[in-house]
Amino acid sequence: MPDSPPTLWRLDGFDERYQDWLDQEQPDHSLGTLILNWLLSRMEDPYEGATRESGFPNLWWGAVPFSGHGDEQVVVVVYWIYESTHSLRCDRIASLTWPM
Repeated sequence: MPDSPPTLWRLDGFDERYQDWLDQEQPDHSLGTLILNWLLSRMEDPYEGATRESGFPNLWWGAVPFSGHGDEQVVVVVYWIYESTHSLRCDRIASLTWPM
């Protein structure tokens, strides 16, 4: 019997936060696509490349690899992980200047 595929995580609020970021930053197409692909990768493993925010048991953030643009900015995504419902809720997507 073949292994069953892994259960994907449900993404809540990611579409809205992504659109807010697009409207505010107006990135070029390649950066927008890079961010979208990283967001979708959270469905498979929300912990990969992410760091838990100290003092908040469910709050995580990740700097999107290769998203450096402009004045040494990087795109950061902040989201909540709810293991009990196997879901994520996006809190914010923002371009931040190093060092963070």
